[in-house]
Amino acid sequence: MIYRLIFLFLVSNWAVGQNSDFKPVTKERNYYSRGVFDHKTGITFVGYSRTLAYIKNHEFFVGLGTMIAMHTISTGVKFNLNYKPPFFDTAYAVFSIYRVAGMGKNILNMPASGFGFQKKIFANSTLNIGLSVTVRTYSNERPSKISTWPQISLSKTW
Repeated sequence: MIYRLIFLFLVSNWAVGQNSDFKPVTKERNYYSRGVFDHKTGITFVGYSRTLAYIKNHEFFVGLGTMIAMHTISTGVKFNLNYKPPFFDTAYAVFSIYRVAGMGKNILNMPASGFGFQKKIFANSTLNIGLSVTVRTYSNERPSKISTWPQISLSKTW
């Protein structure tokens, strides 16, 4: 099951990379987040991600994050939506896959999706509020577990 998800994710990223609208990054590329989880680095308290490419108004990124006893590597696509909610500046949806290493010998692959809102606070700082849905897969015959997490973080871009 997990190999099919990884294969599907890699094929979709390859297809996005073949897009003729693929342009070099001209906006902020670095993203640093502090808070209760994050839409790019997953179940982390502190995270760093880098936007590799902007495709139209969407971002393809990779990231690293930590939660003291658990570390995450992530890759995914952030879709900046055209919807402008009240009070917030932008809305977004994220589809990604996490490689999570916890205490012991557990290393997990977790596909995830999320949505949320951003409010610009200062020139390069934003407040992110959203909801993330992750799928925990197991290596044995146990069924996958779906978890929902809130996201509240303060991020800085440069």
